[in-house]
Amino acid sequence: MPFRDATALVSVEREGVIDTRVVSLRGDDPTVELKIDKAWGPNVYVSVLALRGRVRDVPWYSFFTWGWKEPLAWARSFWYEGREYQAPTAMVDLAKPSFKLGVAALKVGIAEHALQVSVTQRQAAVLDPAEGAGAHQGHAGRQAGGGYRARIRRRRRRLAGARATTARGTS
Repeated sequence: MPFRDATALVSVEREGVIDTRVVSLRGDDPTVELKIDKAWGPNVYVSVLALRGRVRDVPWYSFFTWGWKEPLAWARSFWYEGREYQAPTAMVDLAKPSFKLGVAALKVGIAEHALQVSVTQRQAAVLDPAEGAGAHQGHAGRQAGGGYRARIRRRRRRLAGARATTARGTS
């Protein structure tokens, strides 16, 4: 972890936020302990947002914390101690507040959510091709009905006959 001390927001998420907590982290031991719940299955994402505040206060900011109570003491400390202070520029401010974000996917077992299904057959059925259960039934049916092409021919004949009778009836 790049910070000596940080405050971390830990969140457990799946289809929404499941759990959140705020913990303190130290640079020598930046670990977060998290008890995994069975209801989190099958997968969850754990994100840790580590925040570090400003490392060194700006001298004029001390007026708002204690300087207004003792203005002379604040003026002296600002005048003598504040001279060594170098104001941050727009390019470099190493003492500024900072954050780091980490996300990890956890695979949680789904044994709690598993559905036990078994399929059994009531009676043994044996298909015998000699009894007519096979591909020959479908083929014979097509031949008896004449098939798709024969139906199209019959429709065309009917339409041609209807046109011929209307043509005779109108003349």
